[in-house]
Amino acid sequence: MSADDPGGLGASSVLLRDAKTYYTVLFEPHGEELLMEDLLADGHAARAEVIVVNASGRFVESDTFYSSTADGARWINLGTPDGSGNIPEDYEVRIRVCINETSTCSWWESGIA
Repeated sequence: MSADDPGGLGASSVLLRDAKTYYTVLFEPHGEELLMEDLLADGHAARAEVIVVNASGRFVESDTFYSSTADGARWINLGTPDGSGNIPEDYEVRIRVCINETSTCSWWESGIA
């Protein structure tokens, strides 16, 4: 995390199966980090999908990350989704979480780097 990163607007997206079991993904704008958690021991990993859009609304990049119940709460430093550097300030970061191998996903939520 860069000391001169002022951060932006965080976002989270949750896929509930019941009150205590869920998949979740959270975007932390200060340092551009993603937190994933799979609290459903169903044999499927959680799949987080990330889309980065520039300040003009143009697609920049996308990536996918995975986490299972065995991983616990997993922090991922995005930098840019491919890991090549920081996401520029004011870029939009769209996130959602899915059950891996399926099309069952949470709503897309948006944060700002």
